[in-house]
Amino acid sequence: MKRNTMDFIKLGLLLCLICILAAGLLTILYSVTRERIEIQHQREIKESLPLVLPNAKSFSPMKHMDDIDYYEGLSDNFEVIGYALNGHTHGYQSMIEFIIGIDTKGNIQGLRILEQGETPGLGARITEIKSDESLWSFIKSFFVSSHHSKGKSIEPWFTAMFRGKEYSTLSVCKTGETHNAVEAITGATITSVAVADGVKNTITTFLQKVTAEK
Repeated sequence: MKRNTMDFIKLGLLLCLICILAAGLLTILYSVTRERIEIQHQREIKESLPLVLPNAKSFSPMKHMDDIDYYEGLSDNFEVIGYALNGHTHGYQSMIEFIIGIDTKGNIQGLRILEQGETPGLGARITEIKSDESLWSFIKSFFVSSHHSKGKSIEPWFTAMFRGKEYSTLSVCKTGETHNAVEAITGATITSVAVADGVKNTITTFLQKVTAEK
């Protein structure tokens, strides 16, 4: 009986040791992976800056105002001509992260989705690039010099509709893009509205804070 009891104790201690070692390894792996993911995320944000603020010649280091991380877009004379705001919004089934470029009056200059986990074939189409656009861009790359193509990227059709819109009256419609409304993705109205509302709320909050500080 004593022998069986000792065997159980030894087995229990062995299992505890294995669990401790496994937990330690997972912690180390998570730490290393998390650091790499964050580096990649910051790289993606910086690559997005000239896409959402194409008229800016340079950008400030990241700044922070309340819950919003942002970058200032600068002219040749280092004057602020716009802002790139990092925002988040709740989609249909995931948190959607984006970066939105605006001029100093709040007019949208560009939008890029950084991260999303919406339904494939539906909400996930917020990052969809039309096949004909991809083919045409591929063909043009053989005839356009790298100098002219530098800083340009194939743009998803949904986010392209935001460019030039005025943030305060931005809306979503189902019948096609209008003056200040973007067309909802078929079967993904909730995701479409979530992105538009997220963009509108992020810009509104930011500009209110900027105005209050002046």
